[in-house]
Amino acid sequence: MFIKQELLIENQFSAIRINVGIVQAPDIFFSFGNARNSFQLMRLYQAKYLNGANEKYFVMFKNNYKYAKEAFHNLNTALVKVSDSARISANAFKANQELQVYYETFLKIRSASIDLKKASRKLDQHELQITRTASDIASEIESEYQSQNKVMQSLVLRTQFEIVVAVIISISLSLGLILVVSRKITTPIFLEMQKRADELERLAKLDGLTGIANRRLVDERLTLEWQRLKRAKETLSIIMVDVDMFKAYNDYYGHQKGDNCLFRVAHVIDSCLKRPGDLAGRYGGEEFIVILPNTNTPGAIEVAEHIKKHLFEVNIEHAQSDVAPHLTLSFGIASCVPCEESSPDRLILLADEALYKAKRQGRNRISV
Repeated sequence: MFIKQELLIENQFSAIRINVGIVQAPDIFFSFGNARNSFQLMRLYQAKYLNGANEKYFVMFKNNYKYAKEAFHNLNTALVKVSDSARISANAFKANQELQVYYETFLKIRSASIDLKKASRKLDQHELQITRTASDIASEIESEYQSQNKVMQSLVLRTQFEIVVAVIISISLSLGLILVVSRKITTPIFLEMQKRADELERLAKLDGLTGIANRRLVDERLTLEWQRLKRAKETLSIIMVDVDMFKAYNDYYGHQKGDNCLFRVAHVIDSCLKRPGDLAGRYGGEEFIVILPNTNTPGAIEVAEHIKKHLFEVNIEHAQSDVAPHLTLSFGIASCVPCEESSPDRLILLADEALYKAKRQGRNRISV
């Protein structure tokens, strides 16, 4: 039932993604992306919770359910503004319904899991009591027979041994029964989810269109590198990259070609990063970001020049550009040694200002 609901929701997401391609409304794309990302995180956290019963994952599951519901609401609100949205609205409504069933089914599974653990603890208590009682009985029998007849001592010891053995066998059988019941309950659902947990975690941090890091992973990595380089007192550089006149490209070639264009640009940027610690991500719309740890300003300029040269070699046609007959990029670079007086947000702001300066000066250039 649980896996079936996941497949139904994914199918509706696929249908929405196909139909959204004909709608020229950014709010629809962002709402759809938020809904999909929140649902993927729901799947990740329910798998982690069911694997380890850690309550923090249950809280994260509920929070992402709230985000997904909010994203669906925003998606429907955006669809109202579009005349040809009947198919998308129908799929969004179905996906929202299945999301509700998926959420309620998980709550039932969680409740059943909690009840099973309570029953298991109660059984453990009874087993402990049986063991104590058996030990008391054995001690009393031994004491009584030793005082009455020493001849019976060997028989008493044998009786005590047999009782203890019987208790051990009883406990072993009980634990075996619990293990069998637990496996019968968990094998069809939880083990399958555990196999997919790592893959879901990876997908939840990738941009669905371009396949490179999404905003979540960018923010997470930038924070980690900021703290690391602050301790090491080393330089951190970032490059903000914007596709020049992308709206004109979209309007002229259509959204499908526009999506393919962003995919190719992302591939160009990512392929120009040679070190494992460097990261390229989609920051939003047609804007990308490159994180370069242990890199000074000249080093960041060199990377930007390499990206610029590689895109020129790819030669993506842009007939509506005022800059060149092919697609071009504008770059904004900011570098610093992280310290307490500044922040990652401040560094991004400086790179944004440099990017806007490059665009004001005619685009297709690098500004620091």
